[in-house]
Amino acid sequence: MKELFSGVALGKNFNAKNRLVRSSTWEGLCDCDGYVTPALCKMYEELAQGGVGTIVTGITYVERGDQPSRNMMGLDDDCFIPNCKKLCDVVHKHDCRLVVQLGAGGSMSHYKTDLRRVYAPSSHPDSTMYEGAEEITRAEIEALIQNYAAACVRAKKAGFDAIQIHAAHGFLISQFFEPRFNWRNDEYGGSLENRARFLFEIYDAARAAVGEEYPIWIKINCEDFMGSEGLLFEEARWICTQLATRGIDLIVISGGNCNSTKLELGPMRSNIKTVDDEGYFLSQAEIIAEDVDVPVMSVGGYRSVQKMQETLAKTKIEMIAMCRPLICEPDLPNRMREGTQDRASCFSCLDLRCKKIYGGECLYRRVQRLKRGKA
Repeated sequence: MKELFSGVALGKNFNAKNRLVRSSTWEGLCDCDGYVTPALCKMYEELAQGGVGTIVTGITYVERGDQPSRNMMGLDDDCFIPNCKKLCDVVHKHDCRLVVQLGAGGSMSHYKTDLRRVYAPSSHPDSTMYEGAEEITRAEIEALIQNYAAACVRAKKAGFDAIQIHAAHGFLISQFFEPRFNWRNDEYGGSLENRARFLFEIYDAARAAVGEEYPIWIKINCEDFMGSEGLLFEEARWICTQLATRGIDLIVISGGNCNSTKLELGPMRSNIKTVDDEGYFLSQAEIIAEDVDVPVMSVGGYRSVQKMQETLAKTKIEMIAMCRPLICEPDLPNRMREGTQDRASCFSCLDLRCKKIYGGECLYRRVQRLKRGKA
C-alpha cells in the first residue's frame, strides 16, 4: 500500500523520500532581474529541512518580455544556470527534490504591462485579464515554444530534478484552451485539438531538447468552472490522455481560473475545516488517474494525514501536493511523519497575503510568533 511518508520512484529518474509535495506559489523573493536571492534560498532550505519530499518552485519565466509578476525567477538565459544550481544544492543537501515550474503569463500579467507587448491567444478585451493584451502571432508562438525548450535545457544543467509546465489557472497556455480567450481561426483556435496544439508543441519541443530520460511534468486544470467559456472536464481528460501518449512523466490535476471565477470555484479556496472539505479536485483527479498510464498528483485543500493517506490508499493517485499549510508551518511534514501532529494549523483563511509572501508570514504564523514574544 502506498504510504504518505514512504519513498517513491516515479518513471524516469525521479525518486523522492516521500509522496508529499510543496506545490508552486509565487514567492516574490528573486531580485528584479530574476536571480535567486539569499532570502529565497533560506525559504527553500526551511521547507527542505521541514520534511517535504519535493518542492516545486514558483512560476519561472522563459522569456524576459513575458513576466506576469515582479521578482520572478528567470531561466531565459544561460546566466541563470549557476544561480539556480545554488538553489538546487541548498535543497538537495536535505534529501529533498526540486522541480522548476516554467510558465508564461499572457494577459494574466500585471507587471510592467505599459512597457511591453503582452501576449494573448486573441486581442479582444476582457475585464478579468489585462485588457491591453494583443494577439500572439505565429512567429511569436514559435519563438516562445523554442524559449520553453531552451529553458528546459538550462533547468537540466542547473540540477533541477524535473520540469513542470504550468498549463493551469488562466496563464497563457490555459488561455489557449478557453473559448472565452481564444477566438483564433487558425490552427491554434476552434476545435479542442487546435486549442491544445500550443501545449502539445511546447511539450514536444521540451522533450526533444532534454531527451527521453529527463522528467517533464504538467500542471493542468481538471476544469475551469466557467461553463462553455472555459475548459471542460471531458476536454481536460482528452488533453491528459494525449499527453500520456506523448510521454509526459506526471500530471498534476488542479482547477479553476485565478481571474475569471468566484473564489469558491478558483484554485485557492477558503474555510477548509473538515476532512470532507479537503481534496476539492480529487474526484476529477481520480478519474484522470484511471484514464492514463502515468503518475497523477492531486492538489487542492489537503490538510490532514487522514485525507492524504486515504487518497493514496483508495485511488491511483501517486503524490499529494499542498502549499498554504507549508507557508504557515514549513516543518509540518516532520511533525506529521513523527505522529505529533495529524492536521495542518492552516484553515485557509481569507488573509490571502499568504499567497503573496514577500518574505513575510501568514496571519496564523505571525500571531503565534507574537504570542511567543509576549510569553
